[in-house]
Amino acid sequence: MQESSICYGVLNGVYVIKFNGEVRVPMCANLDAFTQKLLDDPALSGVIIDLTDIKFIDSTALGLLVKIAAGVSKRHLDKPLIVSSDENVNRTLEMTGFKQVFYIIDRFPENFRDGLNALQQLPAVDQKTIDLCSQVLEAHRILMALNEQNQETFLPVVKALENEQRLLGKS
Repeated sequence: MQESSICYGVLNGVYVIKFNGEVRVPMCANLDAFTQKLLDDPALSGVIIDLTDIKFIDSTALGLLVKIAAGVSKRHLDKPLIVSSDENVNRTLEMTGFKQVFYIIDRFPENFRDGLNALQQLPAVDQKTIDLCSQVLEAHRILMALNEQNQETFLPVVKALENEQRLLGKS
């Protein structure tokens, strides 16, 4: 069984984020914290997201990828590049409107990969300090904002999470 992980590397200001295995909510706290670090980097010049080795990616992770795209756009940089060759993953990306905010290709640019040093795991965050419900809610709101279809698809999830937050007294 393939281990699930998110790794990254940087070459000349271009961040490469590589996903492996099944990318689910528990991994998203690290991704969210890293996203802020990436977007705050004054040397940031681009982002490549490598999805060639994933088996599954959940909607929370998808929302965080859109968050990266939005942050890159605010910096007036070119749209991030997603590398994905799996039909099911590509169908998910298409259905959620990723072509609006990403370039999507099926092969990693070899000339770039050759210059990239070894990838390292995303830094871990203290899971005890994370409000997972708020994080999942934010990611789904971001996905909903991408297009009308996503509004319909993710509205029940957002309403359920908002209700949970109300019950917990966090809203």
